Amino acid sequence: MLRKTVFLTWAVVLLAALPAAAGEKIVLRVPGGRLLHAAEHGRLQAESFVPAARETFEMVSLAEGRVAVKAPEGGWLAVDAQDDRTPRLDTAAKPGPRETFELVPVAGRSALRARVSGELLAFPPAAAGPQQTAATGGRAPAGPAPLSAVEIYRIRELPAILQTGLPALVRGLAAKELTGKEYDKTRKHKVEKFIDLPDPTLKDLTRTKRHQVLGLTEEYRLQAKLDGEADIRLLDMPLLTSCCKGGSGLMLFAVQASLPVQGHVQYRVPDAASASTGYHTTVWLAAVAEVPLERAGKDVTVGSPRLLDFRVSLVHLKLSNDLLEMARRQIERFVNHELQRNDEKLREQANRAIKKALASHEVRLPLLGYLGLLE
Repeated sequence: MLRKTVFLTWAVVLLAALPAAAGEKIVLRVPGGRLLHAAEHGRLQAESFVPAARETFEMVSLAEGRVAVKAPEGGWLAVDAQDDRTPRLDTAAKPGPRETFELVPVAGRSALRARVSGELLAFPPAAAGPQQTAATGGRAPAGPAPLSAVEIYRIRELPAILQTGLPALVRGLAAKELTGKEYDKTRKHKVEKFIDLPDPTLKDLTRTKRHQVLGLTEEYRLQAKLDGEADIRLLDMPLLTSCCKGGSGLMLFAVQASLPVQGHVQYRVPDAASASTGYHTTVWLAAVAEVPLERAGKDVTVGSPRLLDFRVSLVHLKLSNDLLEMARRQIERFVNHELQRNDEKLREQANRAIKKALASHEVRLPLLGYLGLLE
């Protein structure tokens, strides 16, 4: 009888220590919005803003409220043996002390605390993909880069009514922002060229003097408007929720658009030359936006959208005047420059369309009702 009791006790202990058969789908996110995925030799990298198969990990519950995280293609999340904070992957058959973590709330988000060190998992910013350095004037910050805490989110699917309703609303509102609006700007660009010619003196036989050989002002006028229906697609709308009770969440929007544009472009050098032509082009853009979701008791507040990634460029440029074909490169450069100059305005329009869609009666009521049930 005693032997049977001891055997059952050990069986219970062993079963409690083993991971469950299936876990929850989660993502690991660094500040700035990029998601971690497995790289070579157990390293982790952060590139994408939207979870795909390689960014989708599995969180498995262990004994005593601890958890382990399994990588998509096998292996377990672990802390690096060198610093006990940086995450990496190992090939252990099952989670040990270095692969065991505790879920902790940090500023409304969820993070992982390593069992072996009691430290929060953190990630070097330099390994998290391209970073913006506008605050430092384009220069890298002085000194070693600080580690950034890794956030952990569950991946949820939106209900069918929102998956079908939201894309239609966003497309309609974005088209409304663009239809009937005409862009008309004139820019001037000064062109100067110099050469150094010999200008010797008795004291300095090698002296040179700079002479201007070209000095003119180029003037471009660009007019543009939407020419047809914009093709706006919401490619993905994952919902990321906190792994700790009462924490905040995020809704992500991956948007891609193709905008047919027509207009008129004029190139002029005052008192010298002038030419103009009509054109057709396609403006392609891709963006990823996040919408913060905050809990206040049983209520859920939908915050303002924020673009995480934004890319815009010309796909085709067709000129109706062969005389300006020789200036195609300058025209393309000018149009792309105008797109870059209007980057902030385009971001504001995209954020405004998403915000209006989420504030609409058709979306807000089912969305808040659905989010209120999430724990």
